[in-house]
Amino acid sequence: MFVLSLFPSVKPNTLRVSPQTPPSFVLEGSDITLPCKVTQELTHNTYLSITWLVKKGATPEEILTFGPQLDVVVGQKFAWRFANGGIRLVPVSYGLYELVISRVNSSDEGVYACNGSFPSSSNTNILTLRSMHRAFRVGRRNQTEDFHPGGQGLCPV
Repeated sequence: MFVLSLFPSVKPNTLRVSPQTPPSFVLEGSDITLPCKVTQELTHNTYLSITWLVKKGATPEEILTFGPQLDVVVGQKFAWRFANGGIRLVPVSYGLYELVISRVNSSDEGVYACNGSFPSSSNTNILTLRSMHRAFRVGRRNQTEDFHPGGQGLCPV
């Protein structure tokens, strides 16, 4: 089971990378979609680049970049998985891009960042994907509830 939390990081300019509502948890072996909304006060996004990165240790690794020429450049460590459909980028609508990770497993645990950039500015939205074994804890504002596999209850999202 995985828990996903959003921590937006916004710089004061017109480029915005906004958090979208991802699922709060997903079962191991399922697919997870990490949405990223990128907007800029321009009439068109000719030079927009979207880069997804993951930090599993001290250094972030580039998963893929969707560039201004509408091409996708895949990071070396993710080339095999991308080629086999295990990781893909889905441009949903104007400014909304989704990173889809198929068949998530514990090796997918990490801090994911979506970076939107133009030649003159850059902005990042950060998502954390944690592997939770046996039981997991979900917190929301002033309430926290425990859930255990096989148990029943509602998950506050």
